[in-house]
Amino acid sequence: GLMACMTGWVEAQTGPTFVPLEGEVVDAQTRLPVTAAIVVVKGLNLTTVTDDYGYFTFEDIPSATYDLEVLRIGYQKLEVSVLIAEGEVLVLGLEPEPFSLEGIEVRVITPEELEWRAAGTVMGVIGPVEMEEMRIRTTNLQQILSTRPLPRVRYVEPRQPGGAGCLRVTTSLAGGGCAALVVDGILLSPESAEWVFRMSPEEIFAIRFVHGSEAGVRYGYAGSNGVLIIETRRGRGG
Repeated sequence: GLMACMTGWVEAQTGPTFVPLEGEVVDAQTRLPVTAAIVVVKGLNLTTVTDDYGYFTFEDIPSATYDLEVLRIGYQKLEVSVLIAEGEVLVLGLEPEPFSLEGIEVRVITPEELEWRAAGTVMGVIGPVEMEEMRIRTTNLQQILSTRPLPRVRYVEPRQPGGAGCLRVTTSLAGGGCAALVVDGILLSPESAEWVFRMSPEEIFAIRFVHGSEAGVRYGYAGSNGVLIIETRRGRGG
């Protein structure tokens, strides 16, 4: 009886380890996130779609080597074999590929890519993989925004210690107001959000800055000076 119990215990301890599979899909040439890409784990019949940050996740995958397939109109299909292990975040690059539709050649690009090309500068997204680097290099959001500028926006230091900083669109006329801040979907006024700039990188999952028509459609008048969208790790359920 004791041996049977011991054998059962050993088998239970040496069973498969379940880990999350997560990663980012990016344009291999621009390094911009690719939204709405389909990610397939072949052999497990699991499928998901990337979000605004090009991010995807599968929960509780048995740790092993799998064939992944990534599909998106305007890009070559990516097929890759990966070993899924605890704590790793994949970065999967898609090569752009024009496609034909009834004799018309079509190339799909995201609004972010259009903005990035027009600005000729870094993209307005700090994704989850880049945030891993920021956790090593910085201690709060203010430092992130100072060391990793977002396009057409700059961080202005508070006028007095402990006061609220300000994100200001650089193309605004003199006297333009501070950008609004959204944390996990909650819109905060600039005055009530001074604590946001002291937020630890350990708490932040990803950051995105929107302005112009996109901010207006999403947030109305509150978005007239742009909106810094922060998604926390807690808000993602992690």
